[in-house]
Amino acid sequence: MTNINFTCPHCSHSIVLPASLEGKKGKCPSCASIVLVTAAQAPQPNQAPPAAFAPNQQQPIQQQPIQQQPIQQQ
Repeated sequence: MTNINFTCPHCSHSIVLPASLEGKKGKCPSCASIVLVTAAQAPQPNQAPPAAFAPNQQQPIQQQPIQQQPIQQQ
């Protein structure tokens, strides 16, 4: 029998379920929310981690001087 790893989107509780339950609705054993059972996606070996978990490597914002132009009257 094949199993899937499921993580509740409401409380993040993880549980192993039979694959036959995938696509069906059920009650989370931790928070009792009604959820759609989907398999948690495992990261691929050559896949970069999601941006939320990647170290922050952003460059600082460089401020540009404001170019003032005269106001034209109509």
